[in-house]
Amino acid sequence: MSKSTIKKLLQSMTKAEIVEMALELYSARKEAKEYLEFYACPDEKGKLEEYKSIIR
Repeated sequence: MSKSTIKKLLQSMTKAEIVEMALELYSARKEAKEYLEFYACPDEKGKLEEYKSIIR
């Protein structure tokens, strides 16, 4: 599926439907949860330290 298809779908949805979909995604995937948490409250230093410790 292309970005343009997703964009059309999102534009056709109500705000409540988009919120519900985002919450379902948050619950369904660990990666989505991490992304949304970082998007809502970015902590660059904390994330940098997390990845540094993984690399070490």
